[in-house]
Amino acid sequence: MGNESIYTLNGGLDGVERTRLDVQHPFFHTIMERQLLPPHIAAELQSNPSPKVLEIATGSAIWLRDLAETLPKSAELVGLDFDTSKFPSDLPPNIKLGFGDMYEPFPEELKGRFDVVHMRFILYAARKGMGAWLAKNLLSLLRPGGWLVWADSGDFQATFEPPSRAWFEFQDVAYKFAKAVGRDLGVPLGIPTYLKDAGFADCNHKLYATGECITESKKAQFAPLAHRIARVFIKQGLSGILAFGGVDGMKTQRDADDLLAQAEEDLQGDAMFNLIIVRAWGRRPLGAA
Repeated sequence: MGNESIYTLNGGLDGVERTRLDVQHPFFHTIMERQLLPPHIAAELQSNPSPKVLEIATGSAIWLRDLAETLPKSAELVGLDFDTSKFPSDLPPNIKLGFGDMYEPFPEELKGRFDVVHMRFILYAARKGMGAWLAKNLLSLLRPGGWLVWADSGDFQATFEPPSRAWFEFQDVAYKFAKAVGRDLGVPLGIPTYLKDAGFADCNHKLYATGECITESKKAQFAPLAHRIARVFIKQGLSGILAFGGVDGMKTQRDADDLLAQAEEDLQGDAMFNLIIVRAWGRRPLGAA
């Protein structure tokens, strides 16, 4: 499949991307009802004396670190990522991290071993036309009856209220770049179909929206974190797009600085970040070899 990444969020100073991943985790965790996994899948894991879980695109392994606290110490937890520079050094002994390319077949020693394979927020690395192939590649890691859980959001479905000119301009730049490099614009809404087309059984999904979990009384507490994440996300995204050569309207650091200045002006006060997350899951058929 080739190993050229189209991921744009690794630009900027060392450590910034790992910090962003750690900071955004509680943000998305809150939106997803503070559930690391769908409840029925979490219950299966917790009833297993030695569960095995693998996370693809694990990043800073913040999700695995949280999951480890809910499972017995005998759990085997593995995180793989194309970019290993974000891996932390202070990990529980039952978490092992390593290199993994989700667009290449996985090593034989990993196939058919895991009770759950988890993946989230890979939209900036998702390649056009590869959704069902990617889901089938992940299926190979599961034991018969094991679950794939894939959660993702979409920058083109996200909005601010009141409307943000900076966010609209960033979406325009990001869309031009996505079309130019062949990013999969079917993520996140197409994920449930990808799982079905890949041969998963018992498929289902749930939509999560900011407005459903952030009440009026919590907006003042939630908004500053949302603004911080959005500003860093825009900055990292623009840095990555420029590193690839830019697109019309975003060719120089001056272009990026102007847009970032507008974001600083727009994203403050009680401006609310509205987005949806799609979490889909499916089981490897019990009769699978």
